[in-house]
Amino acid sequence: MTGHTVLYTVGYHGRTHEDFFTLLKKFDIEILADIRGTAYSRIPGYSQAPLRTATEEHGLVYVHIETLGVPQVIRDEWKGTKNREVFRERYTAHLASHRNALHGLSSSLREKTYCLMCVERDPRSCHRHITTEALNRLSANRLTICNL
Repeated sequence: MTGHTVLYTVGYHGRTHEDFFTLLKKFDIEILADIRGTAYSRIPGYSQAPLRTATEEHGLVYVHIETLGVPQVIRDEWKGTKNREVFRERYTAHLASHRNALHGLSSSLREKTYCLMCVERDPRSCHRHITTEALNRLSANRLTICNL
């Protein structure tokens, strides 16, 4: 890989569908990669089926990469402790056991403009941050991460 590739991330919390898709279009996103473990949301329009439909209606591709989501056991532990270091440690171990998914995504980043999506607006409060760090390492630090 030569030069830098931009990898976008976005959290949908607090965004209307109109604002969400306007933002994705503004940055020429081609593929919306949903990295939630379970592609379900209590926020209308952000569960997998309606989100996929809306994504396609806006001319983008929707993919759900379930293996990059946070497993329920890790989410439950986080809810009980709120310990960021333990969360990072556990999720990093989870990613290490799913290196094929990371490698596949890393190779695809060279082909299309991706945006990793989860619920949290602030990427530092989300596993997207840890995921992008892992992808950047796989890409020999040639990713530019842009959080929308």
